[in-house]
This record gives sequence, C-alpha cells and structure tokens, in this order.
Amino acid sequence: MLLHFGLTFFLLALVISVVSSKELKLEAHQAENGRHWRQLGGSSVGSPLRFSALPGGGWDNLRNLEMGLVASESFQHGKLSSDGKYLLPSGVILYVRKESNLEIHSEIMEHCNNYTDSVSGSINAASTGFLKAIAIAGRLSDEYQHVRSISLRDKLQIGRTQLLYRTYSANMQPDFKLSESLIVRLKAVAGALAKKRTSLARYRADLIVRDYGTHVVTSVEAGGILQKVDFFQSDSVANSSSLRNKLSASMSALFHSLLGVSIGAGSVSKEDLQAYEKSVRDTIVKSYGGPNLGPQPKLSDWLRTLNENLVAIDRNGEPLCDVISEANLPGVNALQLLDLRKAIQSAIERYYKANTIVGCMDPGSSSFDPLANFPGDCEHQAKNYSFAGVYQMCNDNNPDAKFNLCADNSDSGAVKNPITGQFNCPSEYESVPLFKITGKKKKTLPEEDQTLLVDLPLQRRPGVRRIDVNLGGVLVCSRTRGAASGSFGMVYGGAYAADGRFVNEITKTASCSEFFRPYQIGRDIFLCLSLDLDLASEHRIPLGGFFSCSEGNPLAEPGREPVALARKAVANENDEDYPKRCPKGFSQVTLDTIDGCAVLQCVKSRPDPGRFPIRRPPFEDAEFETLEPSTETDQSEASRMALGVVGGVLGAVGVGGTAAYLVRRRGGDGSGAGGVVRRVRSQLARRFGSRGAEVHPGHDEDPETGCPSSEEPNEGDRQPLLLPDDGARCDAPPGQDATLQVRLMQAIRPR
Repeated sequence: MLLHFGLTFFLLALVISVVSSKELKLEAHQAENGRHWRQLGGSSVGSPLRFSALPGGGWDNLRNLEMGLVASESFQHGKLSSDGKYLLPSGVILYVRKESNLEIHSEIMEHCNNYTDSVSGSINAASTGFLKAIAIAGRLSDEYQHVRSISLRDKLQIGRTQLLYRTYSANMQPDFKLSESLIVRLKAVAGALAKKRTSLARYRADLIVRDYGTHVVTSVEAGGILQKVDFFQSDSVANSSSLRNKLSASMSALFHSLLGVSIGAGSVSKEDLQAYEKSVRDTIVKSYGGPNLGPQPKLSDWLRTLNENLVAIDRNGEPLCDVISEANLPGVNALQLLDLRKAIQSAIERYYKANTIVGCMDPGSSSFDPLANFPGDCEHQAKNYSFAGVYQMCNDNNPDAKFNLCADNSDSGAVKNPITGQFNCPSEYESVPLFKITGKKKKTLPEEDQTLLVDLPLQRRPGVRRIDVNLGGVLVCSRTRGAASGSFGMVYGGAYAADGRFVNEITKTASCSEFFRPYQIGRDIFLCLSLDLDLASEHRIPLGGFFSCSEGNPLAEPGREPVALARKAVANENDEDYPKRCPKGFSQVTLDTIDGCAVLQCVKSRPDPGRFPIRRPPFEDAEFETLEPSTETDQSEASRMALGVVGGVLGAVGVGGTAAYLVRRRGGDGSGAGGVVRRVRSQLARRFGSRGAEVHPGHDEDPETGCPSSEEPNEGDRQPLLLPDDGARCDAPPGQDATLQVRLMQAIRPR
C-alpha cells in the first residue's frame, strides 16, 4: 500500500514539474519574442500584427471575389517583415515601398463597358492564353453591376477620381505548396479520370471552380483607396477634348474639397465647377482600407490609421489550372497531371462561357443588348424567323433487357412536337439535331431477376435499378429555305431549369408567362412555347435558332442556299454542317451546359433586367454522375457469413475450385467451371442486355473525395462502394468486408 501511494505521489510530482517547466519555457519564449519585437521597432504591447492583405487565395475572376485558400499558409514558421511591423506566413515575401506612393487621378468613361473594378484591375486585365478569347473578366462583380445599372438606367456617363496609397507588395514564393483540402479535391478528379468516369470528373472539377475560383492570387498591392464616382449628363464628351479636360479638373477639385484638402486657386474656374455640379445626377464615395469615412472625411485622419487597416488594392495571379504540377501532386504521373490540368481548364472555360453573352454593346445602336458583355454585331437588324417546334426522342440503350424504358407510359422523357403531335417537323421544315444526352431511369425489377450472380441462398426482394437510356436527340424544326406556305408556327417565351439554376428572364422565376406552356427537353430544361401567336405576342422573345458545342445553327447560314443542304447529305464526321453562331442582329446566350457541352440560344435584344443573371457551377447533375447501376439485396447475418465462406474458398482453391463448388451447390448437371461461367454470362446478358454491364457493389460516392457517402441507403439503393477514385481505402460500414466484396466483383467481371 505504501509503495502504491509513494509511486502515485512520485508520478504526480513529475507531472507538475513537467507542466511548470513548459509554462516557464513558454513565458521565456514570449518574453524573448517581445524583446525581439521591440528591437525591430514594434509596439511593446500585444503581439505583432498579422499582415492581412495576403496572396495565395483563390479568386473568382468573373465576380471579383476571394474564394477558398489555394496555397498552404502557416504562421507556425512565420517571420517578421523587413520593417518589423508585420508577421508573415511562410512562403510569402513582403516588399516595403520606399518611393513616394500617393497617387491621384481622374478618368471619364462614356460607357460602363469601359469601367474597371477598383481593387482587381491587374488580374482582370491579365487574362491570357485560353481565356484571352473570353474577355469578360470582372463583368459579374457587384461593383461593375451597380455602376452599369445606374449608367444604363439614366443614360449617364461616368467620372471617377481616386486617391491610391501604396505601402507594400506581397508575393508568393514561385514554388508554393497547395492547401491539403485542394490536394484532396484535385486527386479525386484525377481518380475519376483514371477510371474513365468523365462525367464525374467534370462534376468534381466544377466543384473546385465553384469553391476555389478561376485563379490563384500570386501577388498583392497593399494600401488604401479613396474613391469618388460621379454619374453625370453630357452629350459632347466624346467629341470634345477641351470639355473632357474641364470635367476632369472639376472632378479633381471637388474630390479634394470633399477630403478637406486645398489645391490652390486658378486650377479650375468657378463657372466650370458649377456647370459640372449641375450635371451630376448620382455620386458614390467609397474607401478601401483605413478607418470608416464619416460625414466629413479628412485625408489626414484616414492616412493616420491606414497602416492598421491595410487591404489589397490590386491583385495579380494565374489560372487555377497552372498550379497543377508534379511537385504539388506527388504520386500522380505525368499523363494524369496533363489530363487533370485539362479538366480544370475546361471547368474554368465552362464557367466563363456560361456567362458570356455575345451581342451589340453600342448604346447608340438599335440592336443594343444591355445584357451583352462580349461585342457582337451592331450593323444588322434581327429578322423574324418562324419557329416550328421542337421534339425529343428516346432510345433504349438495352433493348434486349425488355424493360420498355422508352414506352409512352414510363416517363421516358420523349416529347412530341406540339405542332404535329408526332416526332417530326411540318412540311417545308427540316429536323436539325441540337444535342444528345444519356441518363438513367429507375425501373423496378421482379423478384426472379434479383438473384445473385453466384446463386447464394440469400434473402431477396424486388428492387430498383437505374438503367442507361438515351434521352436525346433533341431536334429543332428549322425552315429549309424561302417562305413557308402554312400559317402555323410557335412563339418562344424563354426557358428555365426545373431546379432553378437558371430562370425565365421574362417571369424571373422557374415558370412560363401567360399563354405559354412548358415543354421539357434534356433532363430538366423547359422551353416556354405557345401556339397562340396573337395572345402570346406580349411576352414573345424573337428567336434566331439554337445551337450547341456539337451542332450548328442553320439560320446563321447566309441565304440558306440549296448547296448547304446538299453538303449536309454528304458531310463526313469532321465536317460542320452549319455554323455555330447566331444570325446577324441576334445575341448569343448560353441556355445551359449539358454533359460539358454548352447549349446556346439566339435571341433579340431584351429589356434590361437590372442585374446580370449569373450562372454558377457545377453544370452537371450529381445524381446522373455519381450513381452506378444498382441492385437491392437484403443481406442477413447468414448472408455475410456465406460471403465470407466464398471469399475463403476463392483465396484457397482459386476460381476453378469455386466454380465446381458452386455447381455442386446448385445440384444441377453442371459441366464444371465453364458451365458456371456460361450461366453467369447468361444472367448478365438477361439482366443488362448485350453490353454485359459490370456490377459495382456500393452506393453514392462523396463527389468531392470519392469515398462512399456515410448516409444510410434508402429503399432500393445498393450497399456502399468501398474503393474511392484515388485508390485510398475508405472505411467499410459495419458487417461489410471491403476486400472480399472487391474480389467477388472481380471474379464475376466478364473479360
């Protein structure tokens, strides 16, 4: 007993000694840091300020928003800036600006298209390479949208005066490391690509762009900005340089006066100031960094505390796909890295193209489209084209299975042309393909089709299987040439998605206007069409056809000459039947992105809705990308024991012995292992058709990591998939053996 108490006392004393020693060392370390901090010129009170305007973050170059952290930044091994004022994370270099860095300038913009964001001008203007042809950077930002709406609403010009105070430049080291979360996401995309699951790879790549943006910020200019934006009325600025000079001088004088700074007499006349003030209709005053501006802001007060509230006043960076390298993703081979870079690059391009509207951007033109953000045709008037409907056909990919997935009563997705009531076009119109998609439909299987391929005596019940079915071709009826003799036609009233990812621009909701009916194409796109040409004309949108990344628009072909139709009949796979563009005078707008392919509509200029409708990734439907064909089984404890026995037999005596064992279990007149293999293949053909689809045990994967979802399966769902795309082992649910299930799957997989 005494020995027990003595040992306890000794251990307690040892613990107290260790804790006290650590506390003393921590206090000494803090004191040393404090002395070092004071030696570098810092305050003796509190800890050093962490530098806040850091590079290394993700950046959405369309919305000008900071996104998830791309670079791995840690203050654990941080260092002080060269002037001793800020604590920096590892991998960041801070340069102190020694030169005079106070800049004041004024600029006049005749149109909002010339406006640039205040704190992201460099990264917006630096779009090169694959993004150079899609020059819409910054067009979805809140600042640009606000300025644009005021300018277009009242037909005003824009004057901006800025005071920029630059203090530091922060750069990332050239070979910076990626954050762990981004590495996991990138490897999940690479894993999906390695398994040829391109749809899932697109979905995961879209999620990366959604969460981390299109770019990574590699350098930052830190400091502060004071800004005054005026919206004024003037009709002769573009043609008079002297008037521009007077306006600039007036803007600068009023800006200095606002901040309580005198610039001396004689710089601008009193009459010019009064004339400019009378022309101003709206004013926005903003500060970036420093203290909040009060009703009577003073420049001296703002500068005094600016260093305590530094912000990024300009940024530079590179596309997110450029950070993918062998150094950042060890273990991923060169070919996979190349495919991964292409996948992320394609995801960025999809995001850009989904938000690009090609149209007339000249406010003085009758074809002006207030929503256009990429210059298009302004010289031609849009013609009136008749629209003779659209229809969608369904093709069963597994007709031998006799599931009748494309029957009229099975919700197949087939849509007949509202004009003809059939899967065709009226006379004098041709059927033009728009896109094709493959989806999955639920089908309840009878009990006798639910037996396992190895005929183990397990409990069974009817279940649900998702089977591939070709939901498209979607075909559009386009006039061949000349005037149509019939009086029929349809009116187009916009489109929307069932899940609301984009809405009808007329109703601003996922619905159609009065006198229009929704007609489904693809998986969940609804076109608003009407056969009542008179009553529906109020909400009609002039339509110049549709086209996609794979199919062109016949209405964009000049003259619709007979030679074009002859070329279509003899075209080979490498020829483009029709141009992939809109007719003259129409704006090109992305309707949706389906399986990585953009589907576009050609519409006439529309009224300004106030704000640009933003299309955000992902552009895939997760349900169609992550689900595999599945069967439902109810495995009891005896079932799992049977699987264990089979796994042991497979490992001990090989496939041949297992086949003989299974034949004896069946009690038939089996002809050895070959007979079992033939029966297995027969069952595969009976259930899945001639394709011999593979069986993958498991339910939905986590789209980001590739591991199975932790949620319990619903009725009809399969058991968890046990191998993620990156090859790492996921935790198997209770009662499951990951290795055994994979062996069983491989044993029955047809060669």
